[in-house]
Amino acid sequence: MLVAHELVFTHLSIRSGYDAESVQLSAMTSMSQSSFSQAQSQNLLGSSQDDQQWQTQQALPSFPPSPVRCNGNEKLQEVERNLNKAFVEQTQAQKQQQERLVTQIASPISKSMEEIKKQLVTSGEGQQKQEAVIGVLAKGIDNVTATVSELREQSRSNKATCQETRTAMVTEVAAVNAALTRLQARVDSVEGGVKVCSGHVTQVLEVIGTTHEALLSAISASSCNCPQDATQVNALSSAERATKKKKAQPVPTRSN
Repeated sequence: MLVAHELVFTHLSIRSGYDAESVQLSAMTSMSQSSFSQAQSQNLLGSSQDDQQWQTQQALPSFPPSPVRCNGNEKLQEVERNLNKAFVEQTQAQKQQQERLVTQIASPISKSMEEIKKQLVTSGEGQQKQEAVIGVLAKGIDNVTATVSELREQSRSNKATCQETRTAMVTEVAAVNAALTRLQARVDSVEGGVKVCSGHVTQVLEVIGTTHEALLSAISASSCNCPQDATQVNALSSAERATKKKKAQPVPTRSN
């Protein structure tokens, strides 16, 4: 269809150009004809005047021509010959110019007509090819439409799946955060209990050490006559205190 419209448009444009050129050619032809007719009328007028002059001369009595009048007639004849020669040359030049113009105008028109004929001959085959191509394109468009519909359905299902996965992940993250919070609270409570226990143990050890030292002082102040035994008892008590202090040291805890 597009090729047909283009051919019609080309034919109309060529026809309009041909009409314009033909109008121009007719105008030029009419101008040349008018100039030619004017020249002919002038020639006819001149010839009629010459005939009248000749008839007048024939009617008059014959006298011997004067030399001045003979020279005037020769000059008039020479002028007439020059005018006729110029008119013939002008006519031939106009004719040649018209022929050139006709050739210049007719040549592109004939070429355009030949091209139009060729295009009209090949337009049938081109239209069949275009119809085949249009059929293939229509099938391709149908396939693309089906593919796009499938992709839309897949996109919708993927969006739904992603939303479900995102919701599940948010729920799991919230549960993990809650579990971590509870675990941190338990760790904090255990650390507090350990600190309290270590303080209590330190206090107990300090009380036990003070009581033991007081007891040893009382024993040493007694009337015992065994200084060697007292020295052994003091050494033993010192070793026991060191051992108890090592055991009473608080265990280091990990801080999160």
